[in-house]
Amino acid sequence: MPFDIRLVAYAPNGARLGILPHPLDIQVAWPLNDVPSLKFAYSAHAVGAELVAAPCEIGVKWSADGNVWTEKGDGRFLRARREGDQLDLSGVWRFDCPSYLWVLKKAVTYAHASIAPVNGQRMYGSPTPNATAGFIMNSLPTEAQARGALSGFAWTFTGSLDSASLTWNQTFGLGIPLGTDVLAVLLTLVDAGLIDIRMTSPRILSAWRPSTAIFRDLTTGATPVALAGGRDIRAAPDVGTLEDMASAAYVVGDSSFRVERVNVGTPLPWGRWEVGVRQVGVTEATPRTSSATRCSCAARSSGYSAPASCCSRTTRAGFPCGTTCPATASTRPARRGSVSRCGYGRSRSPAPTAGSSAGTSSSMTGSPTRRSGCDDGSLACRSDPRRPDAIRISWSHQPGSLSVFRPL
Repeated sequence: MPFDIRLVAYAPNGARLGILPHPLDIQVAWPLNDVPSLKFAYSAHAVGAELVAAPCEIGVKWSADGNVWTEKGDGRFLRARREGDQLDLSGVWRFDCPSYLWVLKKAVTYAHASIAPVNGQRMYGSPTPNATAGFIMNSLPTEAQARGALSGFAWTFTGSLDSASLTWNQTFGLGIPLGTDVLAVLLTLVDAGLIDIRMTSPRILSAWRPSTAIFRDLTTGATPVALAGGRDIRAAPDVGTLEDMASAAYVVGDSSFRVERVNVGTPLPWGRWEVGVRQVGVTEATPRTSSATRCSCAARSSGYSAPASCCSRTTRAGFPCGTTCPATASTRPARRGSVSRCGYGRSRSPAPTAGSSAGTSSSMTGSPTRRSGCDDGSLACRSDPRRPDAIRISWSHQPGSLSVFRPL
């Protein structure tokens, strides 16, 4: 069953403003455990242009019948950046929009009201390493809201329970330099393998214990999912890099803590390759976790290769364009994402192009895109309003099924 997407403008933390009926192009990406992003172009002469002339939010909605339109989870974006040419008579503006999650970047870490900072850092789990990712990510936004920041932001977990009501079970010590933005803290915890995250409503963040809720494998079971080249997959770029490969991680923490982690069995074409992990403020529990994660992630080359004929794929829960149509890639790459498809996330780098070392990108409208820097093989999709069928996406009614792009 095919479905379509469209853009809707909303007032900042407010109500719906109206539809953007004539975007010139759309690019949107939902990476796992990172900041989703949206790019689109719009003419100043088109109907609805006045809606994006001022700061606003953009909702990405989908419909199976053209009548009922739904915005799910991480489908809300901020009109944060625009670019155009005032001498261009067509009046085309290009907008670069991070997920609503990005508002966490506009709240920073303050000193605790009653606990003095140590070496300019706010300490969690000191002297006993008993802090949890949930406790940190509950306390920082709560304090920010008390100062008047993050007024429209909400979350579904607490300092003791995750969004599935499971107890946070990984404890550690952490020192956060004062002034560090909350988004950077969150992504640091994600990279350390301490928390999984996803926006589950336009302005609501959910978080879970790692690998308990949002990463599912649909390649096995009674009805495994497979995608066929030429039918479901229109392009299968193959790009790989050894730049992030390492067989040993040397972790430097505070209080003279040093630890080495060696990944036995890593392919070593030029012998031992090392990587340094400098984590200011962390105590023993966290460097051990982080070094194990870094060694595991660097064990093999970063890249993606999709067979031309058929591709089985693992999936994550809740692909944003539908309730039961998640979509991700078949194999996990060598490292967590450092480049976001549309320019946001851990790096503010521009979107990679086909053949670049940062990731892979399909140039065909309506084809799935796999970024080598994404932990779960995020899906990026493009649409072109001048070709109404360019964003036709097929999906199954079966719960937990996979959404795929249908060739034009």
